[in-house]
Order: sequence, then structure tokens, then C-alpha cells
Amino acid sequence: MKVALLSLALLGQPVTIPVSAKVPVLNVEALCKATVEDDKAMGLTDAQSFSDCMKDETQAQQQVR
Repeated sequence: MKVALLSLALLGQPVTIPVSAKVPVLNVEALCKATVEDDKAMGLTDAQSFSDCMKDETQAQQQVR
């Protein structure tokens, strides 16, 4: 009985998956600041700098667009 109800529930759902045409806008500056702070707090010796993080994130956003 449970299998039949589950099958009906799944079959009643739309088959299409909604997709956005826009790339979400992220606050990469805040992300990079937090990453640098976390790296310092953990005492990482080979931590990524803020400017390198911003450059990487900007390049990644450009590739997605």
C-alpha cells in the first residue's frame, strides 16, 4: 500500500526541473575576507591572499557567464 501511494505521489509531480537563466550573484568580497581570516586563525602558512581569492572568484564568475 505504501509503495502504491509513493508511486502515485511521484507520478503526480511535474517531470520538468526549473532552471534559472541567471547566474546567482555572490558576495565574493565577504567570502574572500572570511576565508583569509579563517586561514589566519588556523595558522596556515600557505594561505591564499585576499587579492588572489578575489581574482580567482572573478575569473570563475566570468567563466560561468
